[in-house]
Amino acid sequence: MNINFLSEVIPYIHYHKERWDGRGEPEGLKGNSIPFGSRIIAVADAYTAMTSDRSYRDAMTSEQALEIVKQEAGIKWDPDVVNALFEVLKK
Repeated sequence: MNINFLSEVIPYIHYHKERWDGRGEPEGLKGNSIPFGSRIIAVADAYTAMTSDRSYRDAMTSEQALEIVKQEAGIKWDPDVVNALFEVLKK
């Protein structure tokens, strides 16, 4: 299948499991060496996963998820992206 229109976002998706502290996957990139788009996707993906029902658990409240995201800023996620999430959600 031809997905050339997505070619620019593929690297962002590929690296969205990297961690700010360098202990992520697939390459162990750290901090600003992680593509910015990947850092945005990582925070959005985590927040959405936490606030969505799963077959193995109920969704967290937005407040619970935001507390976890805040605690992990600078460890798992880019602190600037986390701050932007709080700005968008006005929390």
